[in-house]
Amino acid sequence: MIRGVAGKDEIYQINKKYLYEIDLEKNIVVITYRGEFKEYSYFIEVRAGNLREKDQCPSKREKFLYWIGILMLLFVGPLIAEKYPISLVPLLLIGIYSTMKLNYTEEISCAIRYLEKTKCEKCGKNFAYQEIRKPSVREISTPKSYEICITRNFKCKYCGYIHTEKRSEGYSTCKRMNYNILQETLGTKPECRKCGRGNAYNEFRKSDTKSKNNIMTEIKYYKCRYCGNIEVKVEEGLVPPNFSAG
Repeated sequence: MIRGVAGKDEIYQINKKYLYEIDLEKNIVVITYRGEFKEYSYFIEVRAGNLREKDQCPSKREKFLYWIGILMLLFVGPLIAEKYPISLVPLLLIGIYSTMKLNYTEEISCAIRYLEKTKCEKCGKNFAYQEIRKPSVREISTPKSYEICITRNFKCKYCGYIHTEKRSEGYSTCKRMNYNILQETLGTKPECRKCGRGNAYNEFRKSDTKSKNNIMTEIKYYKCRYCGNIEVKVEEGLVPPNFSAG
């Protein structure tokens, strides 16, 4: 759990520094902190270095045909092979070929994307960008929306050009309203840290939920119904099977 109060409050969790700014008049919450450096697998870097001029991203049609070959092996293949045993070997060859080609096309796609991302847009040299600092992450929550913006800064190791990227980087976000509006935040008998009264907190706004790679983080906001003190609770875990935006 992370606890904060109205206004600006510095919050620490797992060696990260979070700054919460809560504007009660506009009901806007801004959370800023430093993220982690972007990491690329060694295999992708090597694959990108070995790209040939004729290598290009596979089309959707190519991928579709390879998937058809794999599905034929899994679902149609056993039925055909049972009736025509001689067809087993050709079906296996089609499935193996399709699987290998699909893996190869994914490798090529990742390598080309890596090459494009690290090519300096000023001097044109490949594998030029190096991230110069941890990214700045800014999360903005309003009554109706929740957005994440990750800003990364790269420097060309050849000409010194600074390149900046601003993206959400695959995070899915939504607003949720919990049905148990009187949830407790601080143990079985929560007391307000400011006025000291017990059973004081109500969840006063929709929670913010973000998810990526099957990991979900939910931020809940509580307010003391006596003095207005605000508490922030952050929960992290696996995305539940029945998860849906509320």
